Amino acid sequence: MGIHYLIKPGGPSCILFRIALPIPGDSFQENFQENFRGNFSGRNFLATVDSTTISFWNILSVLFLFIFLYMVLYPQWQLKVIKMQRQVRLKRMEKRWGSRVLTMIHRRESISLFGLPAYQFIDEEDSEQILRWIRASRKYPLDLILHTPGGQLHASIQISRALKKHPKKTRVIIPHYSMSGGTIIALAADEIVMDKDAVIGPIDPQIGDMFRGLYPAPSWIYAAETKKENADDSTLVMSDISRKSLNLTRKVAKELLADKPKKTDKVGMADKAGMVNSAGMADKAGRADKAGMGDGPRMSDNPGMAAKAGSEQGREIWVDEVVEKLVSGEMIHITPLSAEEAKQLGLNVNTDFPPEVHEFMRLFRPAKVSVEYVE
Repeated sequence: MGIHYLIKPGGPSCILFRIALPIPGDSFQENFQENFRGNFSGRNFLATVDSTTISFWNILSVLFLFIFLYMVLYPQWQLKVIKMQRQVRLKRMEKRWGSRVLTMIHRRESISLFGLPAYQFIDEEDSEQILRWIRASRKYPLDLILHTPGGQLHASIQISRALKKHPKKTRVIIPHYSMSGGTIIALAADEIVMDKDAVIGPIDPQIGDMFRGLYPAPSWIYAAETKKENADDSTLVMSDISRKSLNLTRKVAKELLADKPKKTDKVGMADKAGMVNSAGMADKAGRADKAGMGDGPRMSDNPGMAAKAGSEQGREIWVDEVVEKLVSGEMIHITPLSAEEAKQLGLNVNTDFPPEVHEFMRLFRPAKVSVEYVE
């Protein structure tokens, strides 16, 4: 009874030695010496189970197959279950908010092939999918949940322009952070909903290559201007690309903020400038009227015209201030700007954050688990 191990020294005419496993009460040493003699190092091991002979290597192959299938299929099954849970949460949020909800979550998750997390960022595949979603949702308000370190500039610009052109109200919801290209997308929304501890960041382009690495565009320009004729060719090329990238980013940022009202409770620099310009323009218009100059409608006859002109100019000054703050490189690229700092810039930020978004984010399992607590 039981399992017998047969040791096959090798060769077609070899003799099989049988080793019986000891049963309770037997001495293992006595059974071993009785059933086996000789050196079996490096030989082919066989196992007989109920009259069926199985080699040791067959057993290893089956074990390897099971381990491989577990490592490949089990994470995919986990991911499918979690995606179903996420879809349920998204439908609940859409029903409650009366809008279409989309997420762009760039997070290194523990559930992946062989458990190896992949670094994620905004790319052309993200822009293609989001643009498709925006086109399919033209009749609905849009809520985009963003959690991203940033990514490709052209993809961020595509998403932001499509979001700005949407005919219904748009919101970008930031539970934790939306940096760099994520901030560009947030500027396009009618409203930015941020957790009180969430952050956005500067949008100065990062220029470089695989050998030197990425550096802020203003830093390349500074290096070229400092070295002047001593700068090498690659630095001069990077400086030229940086200038063009900065011009593009400034243009896009102004485009996104062009028709947005400044949101602040205090009279800022732009407002003061607007009021001064309004008064100056009205005063000049009055002097021109007295001198009999001008054939069109007089500002002195319509004070609202001067106020409107001053307000428009003040808003343009505010847009220029915000763009330079975010693009010029006066802050390092990883500078976190809190919701309160974003409000001080005049951005339309709302900190009345929906708690269901935080519950939704719990369905994204981080690859690194170094923080533990009792819930």
